[in-house]
Amino acid sequence: WISESMSRSLLAYSVICQHVTPVKDEKSGSADSPVSLSCNYSKGAADYFFWYRQHPGKPPEFLTFNTEVEETQKKSQSRLSGRVRKQESQMDLLISSAAVTDSAVYYCAVKSETELLRKQKTL
Repeated sequence: WISESMSRSLLAYSVICQHVTPVKDEKSGSADSPVSLSCNYSKGAADYFFWYRQHPGKPPEFLTFNTEVEETQKKSQSRLSGRVRKQESQMDLLISSAAVTDSAVYYCAVKSETELLRKQKTL
């Protein structure tokens, strides 16, 4: 495993949106190995897909944003990428080479274009 002294599991995550549920509540991985986290979302409920992570005592950190056809990620997070599998109604966060510093709470979230447009109109 990544560290003998780690007191918490690597890559525990939860969700922040009512239309999204994690495939697993907790996941562990070996150092330098690929790891993936997945969330299922309601069909037709999402057009925009987000991943964040939060280290203890720190604010949430943006990781990646996806639509069904494109991805935007934080430049310093080149080991991380997002993927949307529309047929399975599933979104994934892929970590190409896990590290001890990846131990955190991960959040997946979705937003529909309708919700986004509605909020833009009220501003």
